[in-house]
Amino acid sequence: MSPLTINKIPHHVFLAHKDFSTELLDELSAVVQQLDRLVIAKPQPSIWAQDVWRDVVEIKFESISQAIQALRALGKNWIFFPHKFYRRANLIQEGLQTVAVNRIPFPNLKPIQPFGCWTLHDANTILASTNTQKNVPLGAYEFIENKQIPPNRAYLKLWEVFTSLNFFPDKKSLCLDLGASPGGWT
Repeated sequence: MSPLTINKIPHHVFLAHKDFSTELLDELSAVVQQLDRLVIAKPQPSIWAQDVWRDVVEIKFESISQAIQALRALGKNWIFFPHKFYRRANLIQEGLQTVAVNRIPFPNLKPIQPFGCWTLHDANTILASTNTQKNVPLGAYEFIENKQIPPNRAYLKLWEVFTSLNFFPDKKSLCLDLGASPGGWT
């Protein structure tokens, strides 16, 4: 059996919003590779990324058990982004502890458990990071919504901003209304 190797790579992994991979590719410079919605590129700011994996490591392994051991050594909770080699990846994920992906109440004042994200780059190589830009798995903010009262869903973007910044305005906060959405509350 080959030895397990774990090496830090000098790139970030950018996860494109669904249906916006082209825009992310146009935005980023020095792209190394695209893997479905994942783009490996030099570290840089991005508005088209749903999440960014920083401090990425490349794990070379021979067996499922080696892969599980390597990821467990890096962190406790893992979220898998499917890209290819689905059966092999599912076997690895089954051996790991994961974070429950539940809808978030607003405001969400309790901290989310630390987690890492990973994907299979090829059959024997994992790309993984325990340092993600967003504080929710794969950068997907799914809130518990009231679908009866509000006339539209524009408020969800505000909830996402406040939750990602961990800042929640209160009665003493200064707020500025920069416009309304058609059919929405003003």
